[in-house]
Amino acid sequence: MENQRKKQSFVDENQMMAAIKELSERTMTLHEASMYYGILKPTLYYRFKQAKKEMENNRELILHMGLKNCDHNNKFATKQVLTVSQERMLVEYLLTCARMNYGLTLSTTRELAYQFAIREGRIIPDSWSRDQKAGREWARCFLKRHKEIALRKPENTSLLRNASFNRESVCVYFKNLKDLMDKHGFRPERIYNLDETGLNTVMRPPKVIAGKNIKQVGLCVSGERGETVTIVGIVNAAGDFIPPVIIFPRKRSHPDYLDGSVEGAISLFNQKGYMDTHLFLKTLEHIKDNACVSMENPILLILDNHSSHLSLEAIRYCREHGIYMLTLPPHTSHKTQPLDLTVFGPFKSHCVAAFAEWTREKEGNRISVKNIARISARPFLKSFSQSNIKSGFRAGGICPLDSQKLFKFFEDKEPYAASTNARVASNEPDFVSTDDVFEAQIALNENEWNFTFSCDDANRQDIPTVAVSSNDSIDSPSILQSASNSSISLFPQAEEICHNMNPLKSREELRSMSPGEANTPLDLSMRSSSPCTSFTSQLRFGGLEIIKPLPNPPLRHSSKRTMVSTIVTGSPELKRREEMEKKKRTKEDNKQMKNLTKGIKQTINKNQIPNTEMLPKKRGRPRKLPLSEIQI
Repeated sequence: MENQRKKQSFVDENQMMAAIKELSERTMTLHEASMYYGILKPTLYYRFKQAKKEMENNRELILHMGLKNCDHNNKFATKQVLTVSQERMLVEYLLTCARMNYGLTLSTTRELAYQFAIREGRIIPDSWSRDQKAGREWARCFLKRHKEIALRKPENTSLLRNASFNRESVCVYFKNLKDLMDKHGFRPERIYNLDETGLNTVMRPPKVIAGKNIKQVGLCVSGERGETVTIVGIVNAAGDFIPPVIIFPRKRSHPDYLDGSVEGAISLFNQKGYMDTHLFLKTLEHIKDNACVSMENPILLILDNHSSHLSLEAIRYCREHGIYMLTLPPHTSHKTQPLDLTVFGPFKSHCVAAFAEWTREKEGNRISVKNIARISARPFLKSFSQSNIKSGFRAGGICPLDSQKLFKFFEDKEPYAASTNARVASNEPDFVSTDDVFEAQIALNENEWNFTFSCDDANRQDIPTVAVSSNDSIDSPSILQSASNSSISLFPQAEEICHNMNPLKSREELRSMSPGEANTPLDLSMRSSSPCTSFTSQLRFGGLEIIKPLPNPPLRHSSKRTMVSTIVTGSPELKRREEMEKKKRTKEDNKQMKNLTKGIKQTINKNQIPNTEMLPKKRGRPRKLPLSEIQI
C-alpha cells in the first residue's frame, strides 16, 4: 500500500492566528506551535510564510485585519482580495437586498466587488481591471468562505405584493385575529384555512437522469398546452384536513371524474374551472357538513380577499351557521397563508412526479381532466400531512398566536422601504450633504481641531465630538481610543467621508457660502492625507449603498378604497356590503333603462329614414331629403 499524504481538512482560524502570533513574537518554535495548537507543521509554515510576506511591515494588521478569513476554512482564503470586515459588509448588503426581494445575480455581485475594491484602494488582479468585474475564482471562493449565502433560484414576487406586505397591514390583521380569539376562544381544531390552487394537465417537467454530453433532454407530456383544474384545500390548525373540493372546467357534471380521488372529495363544475360566488356557497356547505359547524360550536375561517369569497350571500350564510370569516391582508398570502407556506409547495412537487410517472406508464395516453382526481390523490395525502399543516399555521403566526413570525421580515426593509414616502416627499438625496444632514461647527485653535457635529435628521444617531490634535498622527493611541469611545472609525484602511472644504474655512466663511455651495454633496471617493473625522459609521454597509443604492419598493397610488384585513362576518362589514350591493343594483338598473331608452330612440329614427330605392340616383353620396319630402 502506497503511503498517502496526511491532509488537514479543517483548521480553526482562531488557533491559527494564535500560532502565527507566537511564531511572530518568537515565543515558540514551529514544532512547538504545531504540537501545542494541533496544526500540521506544513500548514502552519505555509500560513506564517504568507502572512509574513504580505504584512511584514504591520504585525498588528496580520493578527487583526489580515487577508486571512478568521471564521472559515483557510483553503478558500488564497483568492481573497477584500479584507474580512469588507467582505462582511458585502455579505450583509447581499442578504439585505435578498430580503427586500431585489437580490443580486452572481455577475452583478462580481461587478459590485470590483467597484468596492477600487473604492477601498485594494490591490486587484489584472483580470479584474480587464473585465471590469471580479473573477470567477474569487466568486467561487467567496461563496465557500461565507456559508450563510448561496446561489438560489428566487420566486417571482410582483411589485404589488412587495409593496403591500408592510407592518401596518400585518398589525391590522393580527389585531382582528386576536380580537376573535379572545372573544370566542377558538381551539386549534376550530381554526380553518381555505385556499385554491390550480393543477394543469401539462405540468412543468421534473429533473431526470440523462447523459452529461447531451445538450437537450426531452420528456413526453400530454400536449403543448393543457386545461386547469382547481383544487380547494381546507385545513385546520390541529393538522387535520377536510376532503378537497375539485372544480372542473365543464358545464355539465360528470360523476366518473372523481374515480380514484381522495375519499369524501366533491366535484363542482363551471365553464372556466375557477372559483365563483355560486361554487363558494357549495364549498361552505361542504365545510359545514364535515366540520360540524353550528351557532353553538362555531369555527374561524381564514381566507384571502378574492371577490368570490366576499359575496353578500356567502356572508349571510356564514352568519347564519356560525362561520366567522377573517380575510388576510391583500397581496400577502405568500407570507401569511398557511397553505401557501408549507402545503401547496410539496403538493405541486409530488404532482409533477406523479404526472410524469403516469405518462410513462400509460404510453400513448394523454392526461385529461377526468384523470386529475385519480393522479393527484396520492400526492394530496402525502403533502397534506399533519406536520406540514401545523408548520404552516406556526409559520404564519396563527397557532400559536405570534405576530413576531411576520414582523421579523420588516427589520431590514423598514429603514429603506417604510420611509419611502418621507424620502420622496422631501427629495432627500442618497448621499450625505452639508446642509440637510448635519451642521458642521468648526472651531479652529492653534494646536487642536475640534469637530462637533449636530444631526438635524431625527432618523440618524447623534455623532459625538472627537478631538484631534494636530500634533498627533492618525494612528496614535489617543485618537484610536477616542474613536472607539465615540463609535467613529478612524482606521486608515477604512473609507473616510471627508468634507469638501479644503483648506478648512472659518465659521464666518461657512455662513457666507451660497446655498448652492452649502448643498454641494460630499465627495465620498475623496481621500485626504490630513486628519479628518470618518463618517463610515453612518453608512450601514461601508459605502456599498453609495456604489449601488438599495432599491425602494414602488409607492401605491390608488383612488380606490384601500383594502385591509377585515372580519367579513362582522356587522359593520355586512352593512357596508349591503350598501355596495344596493348601489350596484341601482347602477345596473339605470344602465338597463338607459339602454332601453336608447333602443327606442334608434327604432324611431330608423322608421324616419327614407328608402334608398325611391331616391334619385346620383354620383357620390345620396342627398338627405327634408322631412316634408319623406314618403312613409
